[in-house]
Amino acid sequence: MAKQVFEIVVVLVVVLFFNQGNANMTKDMTLIESVCKKTHDFKLCVSTLISNPLSFNSTDVKGLARIMIGILQAKTDGILATIDRMSKNESDPRIRDCLIDDCYPEYDKGAELLQQAIEDLESGSLRYAITDVLWAKDDAETCQECFEEPIKLKSPVTAINSYYVALCHIAEDIMVIL
Repeated sequence: MAKQVFEIVVVLVVVLFFNQGNANMTKDMTLIESVCKKTHDFKLCVSTLISNPLSFNSTDVKGLARIMIGILQAKTDGILATIDRMSKNESDPRIRDCLIDDCYPEYDKGAELLQQAIEDLESGSLRYAITDVLWAKDDAETCQECFEEPIKLKSPVTAINSYYVALCHIAEDIMVIL
């Protein structure tokens, strides 16, 4: 009899625990979805934020903005490594020059701007944080322009740049809500 009571109590505790977790996750998803509905790309916004477990602990829009900028920082680090690898393997000297002379320095500068954006966001300088993210976006676009002028080259980073620019737009959109 005591064993059955113990088993029932354990089952009730487990059920209550999981129901509480589901309620919190639903609440967190509601915040993420309501914020992402106000961005340029709802699906990309939601999928990006839910890929980071910290998003489920965020209680406000500022927290989600901070998380999105953090995701951009991580993407920037990955892009810099990809550009470095591509430049070492590229046989076309014009493409290699774009990667080394334009893309790498632009994304490196973007990394610094994103760090500044987080500092500005934390200090309440929202206008500057937005500007920092927009400049990081511009740096990615400058990278892409290298492959288009003066003659059109096949850019190996078009998809990377487009994705990065889209994430920058989302980060900006989230901060504008603040």
